[in-house]
Amino acid sequence: MFPIERGEESETNPECYGKSLAAWMSQKLTASSVSINEEVIAEDWGWLVMVQRKPFRLWVGCGTQKGDDYRHIPNNWVVFIAAEPNFLQKLFNQKDVHCSLNKLTVSVEEILKSNSEIIDLRVEPAP
Repeated sequence: MFPIERGEESETNPECYGKSLAAWMSQKLTASSVSINEEVIAEDWGWLVMVQRKPFRLWVGCGTQKGDDYRHIPNNWVVFIAAEPNFLQKLFNQKDVHCSLNKLTVSVEEILKSNSEIIDLRVEPAP
């Protein structure tokens, strides 16, 4: 469902994929009324969809999960949501950060659960 693009890992670490998954997630989030204003971004671990930069960064990470035999292209995809508040936001605006994080998490879960091609979906709470 999420083909690996030729040359994709030249923008990430070796064997770190997820560009097509990130592009798909960006499109689905936009269709579900989440405003995405940037192209997907390469990171060393995979790709991310930037949902917002202010008042704090909120994003969806997309990548692959490597098994024991890391030399082969994995068929397990990982999607995770992160918020990066600054120090003062961590102290005084925790409710806003958690609310935004929870709302995005619900949107991502709904997108993943509504697609019949996605199987063995495992949702784990953030640490």
